[in-house]
Amino acid sequence: TWLWDFGDDSTSSRFDPVHTYSTDAPIIYTVSLYVEGPGGSDYVEFPDLIELLPAEYPPIADFTADPLTGFGFVQFEDRSSGVIDAYSWDFGDGIGTSSEANPNYDYSEPGTYSVSLMVSGSYGSDEEVKFDYINILDPEIVIASFDASPDIGVVPANIQFTNTSMGTISSYLWNFGDESTSEDEHPAHIYLEAGEFEITLIATGPANADTAFATIEVLAPEAQILSIEDVPEDQGLQVYLTFKRSGYDSNGPRNAELYSIERKDAEIWTTVLSGAAYGQDIYQYIVPTLIDSTSGGNGLAEFRVIAAMDEGNFISDSSWGFSVDNIAPGPPGGFQVYSSEASNYLSWDVSEEPDFQYFRIYGGMFPNFEVSEDNLLHTTANLNWVDIEHMPEFYKISTVDDSGNEGPAVLAEETTDAPSDIPDRFSLFPCVPNPFNPSTTIRFTLPTSAKVNLEVIDMQGRRVASLLTGESLDAGLHEAQWWGRDDSGNSVSSGVYLYRLTAGGHSQSRKLTLLK
Repeated sequence: TWLWDFGDDSTSSRFDPVHTYSTDAPIIYTVSLYVEGPGGSDYVEFPDLIELLPAEYPPIADFTADPLTGFGFVQFEDRSSGVIDAYSWDFGDGIGTSSEANPNYDYSEPGTYSVSLMVSGSYGSDEEVKFDYINILDPEIVIASFDASPDIGVVPANIQFTNTSMGTISSYLWNFGDESTSEDEHPAHIYLEAGEFEITLIATGPANADTAFATIEVLAPEAQILSIEDVPEDQGLQVYLTFKRSGYDSNGPRNAELYSIERKDAEIWTTVLSGAAYGQDIYQYIVPTLIDSTSGGNGLAEFRVIAAMDEGNFISDSSWGFSVDNIAPGPPGGFQVYSSEASNYLSWDVSEEPDFQYFRIYGGMFPNFEVSEDNLLHTTANLNWVDIEHMPEFYKISTVDDSGNEGPAVLAEETTDAPSDIPDRFSLFPCVPNPFNPSTTIRFTLPTSAKVNLEVIDMQGRRVASLLTGESLDAGLHEAQWWGRDDSGNSVSSGVYLYRLTAGGHSQSRKLTLLK
């Protein structure tokens, strides 16, 4: 059950009653409620809850304001009672007035101000004056600043920001550099990705707004490969691998922390070198490769970095790179040309370059001609060439290595004498290298043109491979290569073999050794 007492000798037993008051004089009523149920009873009373004025009673002016002490902006609220048709506010600074019921006003000068409100209606008017009611302060200039702790973290990095701004401040706006913001005075933020982040704080007050900036670094627990670049001006087979340190790598007292560089060889990660971790921001290692990038293949290799820290082992993302042989081979020595009416005979010395591939011969009408693909006459791995087609006035020769590097082209000397280096005897030279793996070069000289047979036989006299079979060769120096295979292309076993040259009624043999 419910029992309401409306304070005017009227009651109700309804759950949510409606009651109409009437009066011919100002009056205030106290309202109470008594409730009773299976669990007991309770009673509540609200003293002076209802204030009534007669319908024809003059209005009573009253108001409040917020804030009473501030820096300029004040919101006023009408609390008047009675029938009111008009409002007249005076904010006390000699400037501001309003006819709204609930106006706001922005004081432009610091000071203490009295405020008045005049209300009027059909049955009269009333005025309320509150002396020295509003106190406007002179705001201080805002100077924004803050601290971040720590300023270097490891993902996930929890960074605490402490506002140290000075002045009269009403609001803060933080931007953490990763599209996250906050309006807290002293926020904390968790970074989930590595990188450098610029933090901004905008502190705003009545006098001004100011902005402070700072940069924090968040590191990944694993190392981050920055680049893999060829080592310049070398013979290849090595690269510079540069990486940023693990976030757990510091120069403080630590255990034996280190980095290992791994290269992926035939789908297996292979450790190629390791080095100490000592808090350096950027590390660079010279790392070996298996092959160089050439015109025949890119030679790409995949690498990764293992950071062995006190906190655990952390594996970087892999990255690719390649090495290049950057050093062009030098030209051969002894380059000479012997001219005749029908041909020019060119000869030169053996190249001393370990990665020698072949020679390129160019021709031109003047000694200072520039070599190009347009005046390239011949390419060969031999040590001589007879030109019966082009017959230029001048020749140049260059060397090309395994990586496709071409060295400088040098001018040949020209003579009309008979070629003094055309051999005067049949000769078979020691092969180079010997012992060998996988191939060796066999050189021989012919004093005259002849049909040549060059073969490899085992120590029982059985033929293993035929390198030249009845080929007609001109007088001069010649060469052939053996790759350790028989005539069917099968690799032969390691051991000692003979190579035998037969030409023009002459025959000569020498030993060679194949290693595996």
